[in-house]
Amino acid sequence: MTGLTTHTLRFYEKQGLFLEPIPRDSAGRRRYSDTQIDWIRIGGKLRTAGMPLPEIRRYAEASRDRSTAAETQLKLLQDHEKRVRSQLADVQHLLDLITDKITHHESR
Repeated sequence: MTGLTTHTLRFYEKQGLFLEPIPRDSAGRRRYSDTQIDWIRIGGKLRTAGMPLPEIRRYAEASRDRSTAAETQLKLLQDHEKRVRSQLADVQHLLDLITDKITHHESR
């Protein structure tokens, strides 16, 4: 349902990325609620986008205080956006360099 492996889900749980303990059934299997599954998806997307785990934890923890959640989460996302845009610029520079080299070699 989340697209994440069992290993990743357990790792996220150990890292404290869930706001509450994951309940288990009588056989000891984790039973995620719809809300927890939604959060796993959000956290997974943030991680895929390169957000560090401590920041994802802060993002999750911010939702506990409704009065400051939006402001805190917005700031974390804005800071991460700046980092990702910088990384994209670096990758674009490298791509331009590769393209120039290809053009050079093709013109020989």
